[in-house]
Order: sequence, then C-alpha cells, then structure tokens
Amino acid sequence: MTEIDRAYPESFFRGVTSPDAIDRKYMRVLGEAFRFDGNHMYNREYDEISINWNDDDNSLVNIKSQKKDEKYKYENGIVSVSTKKIKEMKNRYQNDFSYERSPIEGNEYHGNLLLNLSNISKQLRKSISEELAVNVDTIYTYNKEEERWTEYKTEV
Repeated sequence: MTEIDRAYPESFFRGVTSPDAIDRKYMRVLGEAFRFDGNHMYNREYDEISINWNDDDNSLVNIKSQKKDEKYKYENGIVSVSTKKIKEMKNRYQNDFSYERSPIEGNEYHGNLLLNLSNISKQLRKSISEELAVNVDTIYTYNKEEERWTEYKTEV
C-alpha cells in the first residue's frame, strides 16, 4: 500500500446545498452538485469544493449533522463518490485536478476537490463536474416531515 492509499479512504462525501442538484424522480445527481464556480479560490489558481473523507462512520454523522441557521446545511442531500474515481481523474487531468485533506475546526474529515481554473475551459469545467456527478454511488436524502435520512444506492 502506498502512502497516498493510506492517506485517503475508499470514498468521500459531498454535501449538496442546491435544491436542483439531485433529480429526486430518477435519483440522479446533476453536475450542479460539483460545480466549480470560481468563488472559492485556493492559492489564486485552484477553485475548491468541500468534501468529507469517509474515514469512518463518524464522517457521515458529521456531515449529516452540520447546521446553518438552525437547519441541516445539507438537507438537499449528501452524495458519495469512490476515491478510485478521483484518482483516475487526477491522472487524466494531471496538474489541473487534485484533492486534499484540509481539516477545519469541528470537522476533522474535511477536504477539498481542487480544479485549476486558469488551465481549464468553462466547457471542460462543466464536463468534470458532470463526470463527478455520474460517478456518485450513494445518495442520502433528508425527509423533513419524518426527520430522517434515507440512503439510495445508484448504479455506477
């Protein structure tokens, strides 16, 4: 096992804030869930989107329980993607796509997906977001009336 294999678990979670990022009729994730919009720049070249590394059962508990303004921050959904997939993408897109661990206060599982916007066209940026969405293997949705989460496995 290489050092990078030890540093990253088999999958990660992405919290969904946009109500339009998951098609609930077909239970499909849209590229909107992984949109690199240029609003979260890292080292002036890379845009970042937050993820939670699935190190253990507490990682999912952590992301499910995050709140903003007294509501669950990710009540629109949480999705899971295989780390193997983003390793393949990192190899394909070389220095323009990457990922990292970046623990923050209250969330030791926090990390980021990184995309170099200075080298990637808007069309390719959208394609990368859609590639991530197509490779979601699990969707978690929150039912406000029943106050519970439901897990849906997708076919990747």
